[in-house]
Amino acid sequence: MSVPATEKAMKEFLLANDEQFRALMGEHRQYDDRLRELTELPFPNDDEQLEEVTLKKKIQKLQAVQHPTLAKIIEESRSLLALADDWDGEGSPAYAKATWQRATNFLAENAASLYLLFGKWVEAPEISPGPYGSIDLHWQTPARELLVNVPAAASQPATYYGDDRGQNRLKGTLDTAGRNEWLLMWLMA
Repeated sequence: MSVPATEKAMKEFLLANDEQFRALMGEHRQYDDRLRELTELPFPNDDEQLEEVTLKKKIQKLQAVQHPTLAKIIEESRSLLALADDWDGEGSPAYAKATWQRATNFLAENAASLYLLFGKWVEAPEISPGPYGSIDLHWQTPARELLVNVPAAASQPATYYGDDRGQNRLKGTLDTAGRNEWLLMWLMA
């Protein structure tokens, strides 16, 4: 499963792989249908006018379920797959498509889940080569820094390290296929 590079492809990806997103899109269709009914009324009453305004706001929020730059950054990171063995002159292995997909799926799914749950987008990270064929997702904000390393071996968990610029640190391992939006929430706190 590859991560899509366009908004349309991202929406199709989420519809196919994320139950919450499918439910949200079903809700969007219901709002659209009801809004169409309301706008066709020749003389809507006060309650119907209020409902129309409310539905327009809800639809606007639902339409934002696409990170403005995430798909572009993911697509640009595909260039890692072109790096051959010993690309750095120090014996580093080439990057496997399966590793890249685990890293970018982790990113796309948790960023979308964070938005669906809390209405917030995380800034897109730098996606870069890690050691031994692994891939790093690296975020730096004024208040915090987070590094998630997705190993080449699918059987190994990803590792993460976060720092709030001197006060507290967190580190551990995680399953990239699991729900990990909590880690992105920590980054945004």
